[in-house]
Amino acid sequence: MCQNPWNAIVNLGHSNGTVTMWSPSMKEPLVKMLCHHGPVSAVAVDNTGRHMVTCGLDKQMKMWDARSYKESLAYYSHRPGSNLTISQTGLVAVSFGGQVQVWKDAFKTKQKAPYMTHQVEGSVIEGLDFANFEDVLGLGHSKGFTSILIPGAGEANYDALEVNPFESKRQKQENEVKMLLNKIQPELISLDQGNIHKMKDEVEEIPLDSLNPKEIVLKFKMKGKNSAKRRFHRREKHIHDEKRQKVRAALEKAKRENEGIPDEPKTMLDRFKYKEA
Repeated sequence: MCQNPWNAIVNLGHSNGTVTMWSPSMKEPLVKMLCHHGPVSAVAVDNTGRHMVTCGLDKQMKMWDARSYKESLAYYSHRPGSNLTISQTGLVAVSFGGQVQVWKDAFKTKQKAPYMTHQVEGSVIEGLDFANFEDVLGLGHSKGFTSILIPGAGEANYDALEVNPFESKRQKQENEVKMLLNKIQPELISLDQGNIHKMKDEVEEIPLDSLNPKEIVLKFKMKGKNSAKRRFHRREKHIHDEKRQKVRAALEKAKRENEGIPDEPKTMLDRFKYKEA
C-alpha cells in the first residue's frame, strides 16, 4: 500500500495481481489495474504523481504511467522484489531479500544495469526509504538499521518557504498547525486535481412552467435613469443647493442687522446675558 503524494489517492496491491486506487469519498475503487500475473508485493508512486512502480511474485518490476494507466517499461529480476521507494529526483530503490538495487532514469529509457547495488550480509531487508533533501537511503533489516549514500537522490534546490529542512522545533510546531488548518476535505480528493479550480461548463436550465408565478419578479428599469451623466448632474445639483442655502442665510442675516431686527426674540431673561464690551 502507498499513497500518491500528488492527489492523496491510496494505491493498494492485491494477491490477484491487481492494483486498485481508492478515494475516501467513494465506496468502490476508482481504478482497477491488472499489473502482474501473480500477487503484488510492493507499490510506489513518485512525487509528481505521473509514474507508478509495482513489483510482483512473477519476478518483474514494472513502470506505469499513472495518467493513462498503461505500462511503459518492465524489468526482470532474479528474485521477487519485496520493497519499493522513489526519491525526490526519481531514483527507484528496490530490495530483493538482503540486496538493494537503485535504478536511475528508469522511467525514461530502458536501463541495462542498476545505478548502484548494496548487499546486507546475513539479513533480510524489511523496509527502505530515501531521506528528503539528502543523498541518503535508509535500510531497515533483521540486524538493525543501515544508511548508505546515493549521489543525486535528494533535491538540491528547495523552497524554504514551502519546506525547510533546517527548521527549528518551534517552526515545526507552527507548520503542523498550519497543515491541519489547511487540510482539504475528503470530498476534494480525486484522480484529476485540475477539476477543483474549474467551473462547470453546462448550466442547468429550469423551464418557466415549473416555477411558481409568485417567485417570478419582473423588474422594469427605465433607460438612462442611472447613467453616469445623470448621477453627475444629481451630485452637482445637491452641491449647488447647499451653496444656495448658505448664501440665502447670509443675506437674511445681513438684512436683519441693517434693519436692527434681532436674530432671536427678546425675553425677560435676556437682561442676565453677558454683554460684550
